[in-house]
Amino acid sequence: MNAIDPDAARERSKPSSDADAAVEQSMGGLLRPHVGSFAAVVVLQVIGAVAGLAPLLAVVELGRTLLASGPVDHDHVWDVVVLGAVGLFVRLVFTAASSGVGHILYGRVQLTFRRRLAARLGRVPIGRLSRRRTGEPAKVVGEDVSAVHPFIAHTPGELVSAFGCGSAAVVDGHRRETPRRAVRAGAAGRGAAHRAAARAREAAAAGGPRPGVRTGRVPAW
Repeated sequence: MNAIDPDAARERSKPSSDADAAVEQSMGGLLRPHVGSFAAVVVLQVIGAVAGLAPLLAVVELGRTLLASGPVDHDHVWDVVVLGAVGLFVRLVFTAASSGVGHILYGRVQLTFRRRLAARLGRVPIGRLSRRRTGEPAKVVGEDVSAVHPFIAHTPGELVSAFGCGSAAVVDGHRRETPRRAVRAGAAGRGAAHRAAARAREAAAAGGPRPGVRTGRVPAW
């Protein structure tokens, strides 16, 4: 039997400093230098998402204006159309800018990631690579890194757009609904007062006492 060198066994069992460093390089550490670019993607997408509500609100306002009784205010109609078109243009510009910054960010992140992987693979002993398939290292550096493209270039903007549009629509709807509730409450109060007055007039015409008014007559026993 061949004698096993204890020192060599300890060297093989002890993790190398390069492996420890590779473990510590998490996704958060890789993305941390690019926080400013992520913030730019989010801000641009928020502006584009909020501006995208302008065409929808313009359509609603046009419907109210054109379907309302009375003459149509053509100046107001054109103002609404222009504001809707401006909102659509702003949405396209800022959404495109957000997507462009996101793809530039992805290019920088994947370049850094691939360089680190290539540097790590360059320090791996040849014997370890010989036990693996020929295309496996190329797949790790190429296809596996490309798989993070949606996570970096699209996911932040899409999430912000979804939640930003929804939040803005809810706030705008609540702002518009509050005056309507006040108007409906006032109309309901006026309707109740009119009905009470009508019942009082009917009672007076019939010669009976008005509802809720004591006549002061003493009943005959």
